[in-house]
Amino acid sequence: MGLLDFKPDLEFKTQIGTIADNIDLDRLFRAESSGKPGKTSSKGAYGLAQFLPSTWKGLEQDAKTTGVTFPKELKGKEFKQVMDNDTFAKMAARTLMKSNEVYLQRMGVPVTEKSLLAAYNFGASGARDRLKKDPDMGFALLRNWNKN
Repeated sequence: MGLLDFKPDLEFKTQIGTIADNIDLDRLFRAESSGKPGKTSSKGAYGLAQFLPSTWKGLEQDAKTTGVTFPKELKGKEFKQVMDNDTFAKMAARTLMKSNEVYLQRMGVPVTEKSLLAAYNFGASGARDRLKKDPDMGFALLRNWNKN
């Protein structure tokens, strides 16, 4: 077989970047909102990405604090406008994941899929405290994540 006969495995996915870069956001949205815009949780989280309004408000400042780039496409957008739009919600969720990854690293918490999902739900310090207390802890997002 020569080099020109090589056929790449199209199912193969490379992982480039950090763990936050490789979180499957479609899977995250299915776990958080069943992939449906307009959904509000009992805790007040809203939309595809299930952000609290306070999370959205703080996202740009957190990005500045961590050095994560805040997407220019999100600047000036309203909360529900972002959370109900698949493209914008993914930009916001990815930015939050990347910021949480930096925060977890700064706190000395090993960055794993589970710690990132915990930080997505509880904030980075909440995730650190909960995982320190119970490394095997379960939580709704993780249970829903594992179903998807």
